[in-house]
Amino acid sequence: MPFDTNVPFDTEPLTPEDLLPSWARGGDGMDGDGLDRLDSIAAPGAFGVEPGAFESPAFEPIPASVDPGATAPVHATAPLGAPVEDGQARGPWLAEGLAWPEPIKSVSYLGGVKAMPRKRKNGTLVFGPKGLLAAGTGFQSWDLLIEWSTVETVEVMGPDEVAFTEQLKVDVNSSVLAVTTIDGDRAQFEVRMRRPPSLRTALVPVFTLVERIRAHRAA
Repeated sequence: MPFDTNVPFDTEPLTPEDLLPSWARGGDGMDGDGLDRLDSIAAPGAFGVEPGAFESPAFEPIPASVDPGATAPVHATAPLGAPVEDGQARGPWLAEGLAWPEPIKSVSYLGGVKAMPRKRKNGTLVFGPKGLLAAGTGFQSWDLLIEWSTVETVEVMGPDEVAFTEQLKVDVNSSVLAVTTIDGDRAQFEVRMRRPPSLRTALVPVFTLVERIRAHRAA
């Protein structure tokens, strides 16, 4: 059916009331029921939504002591010269500025540690934050680490004393370094061509450290 082009168009402009849904309009305007429904929609908490649900959270200002460019918190680091590894016990052996003796060469392991019952030769003793390390190179390389957290005593004995107390025979020009641990081991090392007075003087920092370790353990 063709459109009747003679029907005039309603050119009256739309009003805001014309845009309301039918249930919100009255005869000549908005009735009381329509107003009540609009009020219920506009009321805070309508549809279970709290008024502040879409508000942006407040941001606290950055303290002046914090570097805005930092990407992670800063933790305390180990003293200089005392590297700390995961799981390593902490104690006086990590003190800053602690002096360590020079490595001691021409060392033989005489026994005393349950995990290493056999004797070993051609070793070197090295002292550091990780502990006392005895190691030998060559065809039959070996190593033994005694951590400071386990050390109870460190002694230096001469040939006569070690023969009487330890029933060990060493060269008359040698010394024996004995390290006792809290688990009952007593590692014994012969230091060849080094008399007890000379070795004791070289190990004064170690003797001092052991006293601090014992005090630290008792605290």
